[in-house]
Amino acid sequence: MSLIHKKFSLCVQKLCISQRSSFEDNSDNGTNFRLAETILRQNEPSQCSEFSLFLAKHDIQWSFIPPASPWMGGAWERMVGTVKRALLKTIGRRKVPEEILATVLCKVESAVNSRPLTVIGRHDEMSDVLSPVDFIYKNIRHHGMEVILSGEQCNEGPIYKPTPEIATQSDAKKAITEAEKLTAKTNGRQGT
Repeated sequence: MSLIHKKFSLCVQKLCISQRSSFEDNSDNGTNFRLAETILRQNEPSQCSEFSLFLAKHDIQWSFIPPASPWMGGAWERMVGTVKRALLKTIGRRKVPEEILATVLCKVESAVNSRPLTVIGRHDEMSDVLSPVDFIYKNIRHHGMEVILSGEQCNEGPIYKPTPEIATQSDAKKAITEAEKLTAKTNGRQGT
């Protein structure tokens, strides 16, 4: 198995571990996705038996939208745009170490998946909020958003704000700077 196959295998395994359940991957017909599917189907069982067992164990199904139907991928293209905007606001055009990028991506995932879509129930009482994560997992809450209810705001309905930890672009930049300092400090200790 080549290094590219191993990296792809590790990425799929990380995704499965984070999803914690079986899933079906519907993707567009991008050349990278088609190549990955071809690699998975054409590999000899002896070369990727461990990975094949992993895919079977986690009941992973991979399907593609019909060719020449880009409108079918509109929902996830919109999500990709949302994630790109969040990354642009937090990282900008800077190059960051892999550890920091992974951390920022986790925070962006949490913010995107926990953003409110609509309120469940009546607006005049404390209601649950329907968010994208509710369609993915049952009984899980990302902690990227909080509901603020106070005085006059209660009459208009709840106001959703990011958690106070990182509420603005400058807060995000400060958090990234601190994470970079800690990473550099940790890497310095490991090198000695």
